[in-house]
Amino acid sequence: MSGDGPGELAERTGSAGTTSDLHSLLGAEMSERFGDARVVGGSASRVLVAHDRRLDRLVAVKVLLGGGLQRNAAPAEAVVQAALSDHPHVLTLLDACVTDAGLGYLVLEHAPGGTLGGHRGSPLPLEELLARGVEVASALAATHAAGFVHRDVKPSNVLISADGTARLADFGIASRAEDSLGTLDNLQGSLRYVAPELFDGASPSPANDVYSLALTLWSLATAQVPFGDDDMPPSVLMARMQSESVTFATAGLDDVVSPAVLDLLDAALNREPKERPTAAELEAALRDELELIARAGTSALGGMWGGRRRSPRDRRRRRRLTAAALVAFLVVSIAVGRPLLRGGDVAAAPTTPSYCEVHRETVDERVRLFERVASELEVATSPTEVIRHLVTIYPRRFAGVIRPWLVRTASLPGQGDDMSLSITELQDLALADAMRSLTGGKAFIFDGEDGSFDPDDLPGELREPARIVSEAGALAGQLCPEVAVNLRASKARMSSSILSNLSDPAFMNDFFSKPASLELFGDRQISLMISIARPFLEGLLRDHWDFFIHLCDRRPDIRAATAFDHPDLFLVALQARPDLLQVVQRPAWITDISRGYARLSPAARLGVMMLHRPQLVALGLGPK
Repeated sequence: MSGDGPGELAERTGSAGTTSDLHSLLGAEMSERFGDARVVGGSASRVLVAHDRRLDRLVAVKVLLGGGLQRNAAPAEAVVQAALSDHPHVLTLLDACVTDAGLGYLVLEHAPGGTLGGHRGSPLPLEELLARGVEVASALAATHAAGFVHRDVKPSNVLISADGTARLADFGIASRAEDSLGTLDNLQGSLRYVAPELFDGASPSPANDVYSLALTLWSLATAQVPFGDDDMPPSVLMARMQSESVTFATAGLDDVVSPAVLDLLDAALNREPKERPTAAELEAALRDELELIARAGTSALGGMWGGRRRSPRDRRRRRRLTAAALVAFLVVSIAVGRPLLRGGDVAAAPTTPSYCEVHRETVDERVRLFERVASELEVATSPTEVIRHLVTIYPRRFAGVIRPWLVRTASLPGQGDDMSLSITELQDLALADAMRSLTGGKAFIFDGEDGSFDPDDLPGELREPARIVSEAGALAGQLCPEVAVNLRASKARMSSSILSNLSDPAFMNDFFSKPASLELFGDRQISLMISIARPFLEGLLRDHWDFFIHLCDRRPDIRAATAFDHPDLFLVALQARPDLLQVVQRPAWITDISRGYARLSPAARLGVMMLHRPQLVALGLGPK
């Protein structure tokens, strides 16, 4: 992209130079500082490995060949890297100078382990892959927190230091978030790792780096470069990048990485920047996964994740056995006068404290999550952002918090891998619980209020996930009575923030007027919103039924799913907006609605007929 960095050049040893080359670059005044220099090739910059006599250590010297810098001003790249050099996984900047001739150079930590770009012979071992992901995601999270975007994350810009850990390097084109990108001429060097939105002229954002990191991890997991061979012409490569998607399903991680982490990695590769997790969220998930592997071992972990492929019948059978074992254990514990898995239970003593720490942190994380979403919504200026938080961002973050805790609970004595839930199940459960909270009903997920858990109104496919999460919470309450669970106030603040935005007619009119808003809803989200909070949804759509009809017109999957479970919703729309009949009065629409209408009970069909006879007649589904 920009000039070659220390990582890129460290692999090009065929053009090594000499100490005299260094002196010719930096001038005679530097001849006393650096000795035993080895120069490698480059274009906009040149990197050398040299002995720094001033610091008395081996260093990397990155010479910026552009020139024209002020003698007393630090190069822009140095300013960015200096702000991050205290981070353990950012290549340390030791010094930055500008020669009398206006040539800048950086004195950097020497990383003798080469770069991740050199690991192309075979896939990186799982634990090393996760460790590198944690380290680079941590460096990126710090970069983003400081207000910068790296913009050139790729395997060759991740170096391995003397202590064996990773260092993110080459901040040569780093910029402030949302700065104008300018032209795309300088993207070709790292073209295959560039986030797709940058080709459409989007400003740099942290989401760009997350995408590039995910591609980097995919490349390390598969020992392949994304989107084709190294020698592919740029025009062909760009065409493939625009038409193809990379997923971690092809990386061979299915049986050794949890569904939550696998889905989060795939989310990081989403072409829509707002659907990607943050670097901090990715770091936390990968760190939890790495710690879990360290405790359980890769083979045990593979068996645990294999549980998600079991049939529902097998899962229910295993759950009954687990529940019976837990009840028996409770009876025995009470009979011998011991607190459950605490105090006198020597066998459980090593496990309980660490589990209770995980439980406490999970509760605290949920509180922070509610507070974070509420804070973001209280200053929201875009209705699209409000809806996106409700249907996508909050559910995704919830799943990221809950999943590691569930995995840890499943590893307790007497538990089993039937506690494993997919990221989709957890996201759907979070959305359903948020919708129930908006309408003032009892929670679907235990939040600390006695008697508040009520899964009966959930769609059938979510009742078991709701029981798993709530039973895990009940078990955690038994094991860790010192951990207080009271999430109601924080959840109420988040709900209030959502409602305050959705109750503003002008705000919502803006949302419904934007075509992009149609893309926020999938069939699962619509189905859940209808099932859990239909009056709420109808209230939102009261003046915007055309939005709903056009959404279903563009997305036959949503139309079919809605018509199957709630055919009368289309009749409600037609009752409010008769002018939409020309859209609904089509063969595909009528087929879907008639199927849903036919599966209603006789009493329900009679009720629909009484309420919506004119609409049914207009669609040819009722007596004239």
